[in-house]
Amino acid sequence: MPDKPGTAVIMMIVGGAFYIAGGFATGLLVESLGGLAARLGSRTASAEALQTARIFIATGLISGIAIIVGAALANTGNRMKIRVGAILAIVFSLVGLGNTFGGLIIGLVLAIAGSALALIWKPKEALAQPVPAPGTTG
Repeated sequence: MPDKPGTAVIMMIVGGAFYIAGGFATGLLVESLGGLAARLGSRTASAEALQTARIFIATGLISGIAIIVGAALANTGNRMKIRVGAILAIVFSLVGLGNTFGGLIIGLVLAIAGSALALIWKPKEALAQPVPAPGTTG
């Protein structure tokens, strides 16, 4: 069974979940503020707020799912897929930064830290092998 960066994967999955939650939370906040503005007399505020809320929710869903897909790639144990998954998680954590408040800030920290851990992760077998000295065969 191949060695896997388990802690990094868990951090990225939880970070992606916070991005999804952050998208819904910011969408709900924007929609509520639009409803309040509509009650205070602005006729177009409710429709504009609804469109903006949908964009925030979509951004949160797309970013969160992409971060979780990056975590799934990092869980394969294949070095190349681990790197691709970590980079995917970093990119989409930055994409969703503005619209979801960075996954309520907690998601940003978890996704970036998990991705960094996945990028620097090395299998235990590679750590156990001694490196031969320069000029020797081995």
